[in-house]
Amino acid sequence: MVLDFPAGGYRFIAAPGRPVSAGVAAASGHGLTRVRFLRAVPLAEGLARVKRHLAEAQRPPAAVASFELRVPAPMAAEAFAEFNRGYVDRLRELGVVAGEHMPAARTNVAPSGGAVSEPCLHAFTYTVPHPGARTAFRISGSPETVRESPAARIASILDVLEVRMAELGVGWRDATFTNLYATGELGEAIQAELTRRVPVLHGLVWYPSLPPVTGSEYEIDTGAVGVELVV
Repeated sequence: MVLDFPAGGYRFIAAPGRPVSAGVAAASGHGLTRVRFLRAVPLAEGLARVKRHLAEAQRPPAAVASFELRVPAPMAAEAFAEFNRGYVDRLRELGVVAGEHMPAARTNVAPSGGAVSEPCLHAFTYTVPHPGARTAFRISGSPETVRESPAARIASILDVLEVRMAELGVGWRDATFTNLYATGELGEAIQAELTRRVPVLHGLVWYPSLPPVTGSEYEIDTGAVGVELVV
């Protein structure tokens, strides 16, 4: 179910009961700007910096369309649910809420090597007025839905991403980036599946990471943005 979020300048794939949407696409006359922190910052500080950045850009807090989080390690289901309750409270305080829905997309992963010691904000994306802009979108990170071979795992993720993109009226040819989150050797099977399924792959960024919930090994997200900043 795709819902309009006029206050934010985008539409989103509703995921009732979840702390995130499955993906977003900028509304007509809008584009997306991605802001990445040079170093991930603790979540509370990061959200405060988001609010200041939006004020300087003369955009409302509701314009935030996605967050990219980093956590110290994968969590058990109960711990992850507790984390999400706190996350939702923070977003409500910030003003990124659409009735009973949380409209912003999200990728949340645990980097390898102890890169962060607490939940941190790595990047965020927000809408900006941009008449005539090509469709900009951001799909939430998705882990595998099967536990078989690497190729099957990757295929299960791509299945989900393709359904979400279709709901927003976009596809792989519209994407400007694709991110893979995994540890260890990627293997030829993963590369082969991506090559087979993705007609135009504008590069692949690999983040040595694990999904935030124990039991999964891979996560992928994708999207298209017009402007990227590092702060």
